[in-house]
Amino acid sequence: MHDGIVFFERYIDDCILVLNKNIDEQSIKIILENICICIFHDKIADVAKRCKTKFNPAKFQYISRKTLTKNISTIDYLGYEFYFKIKQNKSIDIQFGITTSKRDKYNIRIDELIRLYTDTQSTDYGNLELLRHRISAFTKRSVYTTKRLNSTVWKIKGFISNYGELRYMLGTHLIHNDTNLFLKNMVKDAFGRAGVRVPYFLTSTQGEAAYSLFENMKRNRTLLFINNIGYDYSSLARLCSKIGINTTTGAVKRRGYGTLVRDYLIKTKVGY
Repeated sequence: MHDGIVFFERYIDDCILVLNKNIDEQSIKIILENICICIFHDKIADVAKRCKTKFNPAKFQYISRKTLTKNISTIDYLGYEFYFKIKQNKSIDIQFGITTSKRDKYNIRIDELIRLYTDTQSTDYGNLELLRHRISAFTKRSVYTTKRLNSTVWKIKGFISNYGELRYMLGTHLIHNDTNLFLKNMVKDAFGRAGVRVPYFLTSTQGEAAYSLFENMKRNRTLLFINNIGYDYSSLARLCSKIGINTTTGAVKRRGYGTLVRDYLIKTKVGY
């Protein structure tokens, strides 16, 4: 199926195809089914029976110029949403965003951070400083290293790293309005849903920007837990002390840099 393909991308079992010629939806499905049979189903009968590789009809999406109207048509891929619309001059307007399901997923995560702060049964009840650190970590990306066998492995976590491709489009028409509003307002909106007064660190313009997904993504703000090029040991220890993480073992012996990074990421709900 090389005829007309100008772009192909695969991530694990999700694929996207872009063609520069029109092929109707049913023909595309037939071609892909034949390719699947050719590649994954061996001619030896007992092997073919054991092969469970198949297309998921529920995830198949198709858009062509002929099917586009003045209404917006969308497809999603790896949590990104692509919006297509025919403009009055017959050109195609394309915008990008984050799918509703992914936005809902992250809303649930920040709702949980606030719940831990407001729930009288939670061990984190009323700990505003811990909540501040958790929101700070949630709205930034975290970079650290771990050891695997004899190798050093770099780890990158966080919302803005998961959707980093949008960073280059922020502030332009290319970002869909639903995603634009989500990135700008999601933290304050979460306090509204919880019926909780917005905390002091979000009440100023500067403070609001410091905990904004939009601003932090635009600037690629990072908690860099790499000694010598990011937080040094003293800075990391101060960070940990603010949320009740012990920096020493016993009376004197200080805990290792990597151990403090692990404890901080776990306590701020980033994960390690």
